[in-house]
Amino acid sequence: MEKPSDPDFEPLIDGFSKANFKFQENGDFSLITESESPMFQMVTEMTNNTKWKFDSKEQLIRIGGEEDGYSIMGIYPKRNNETFEFFIDEGGMTFEMEKSK
Repeated sequence: MEKPSDPDFEPLIDGFSKANFKFQENGDFSLITESESPMFQMVTEMTNNTKWKFDSKEQLIRIGGEEDGYSIMGIYPKRNNETFEFFIDEGGMTFEMEKSK
């Protein structure tokens, strides 16, 4: 995992590392976490009732809605051999993802 060195990012790192990203086929998006950090709870609230779309030009998953131009969160997905990573643009963090069953 790549992460910022600033200790202020610890609640975000913890929240994202405990999070489940749900990308529904109909475009609905949800972010669920076990983190109780007030800072990360703000992130989950910002993503409530949002949509996702893939920007093929930028190879970027955009989270948000029409009203904000899908600008709440940007995720760059990347496959490395057997692993799949998400680079969270807003925090400069890379996480290895696991597909839920």
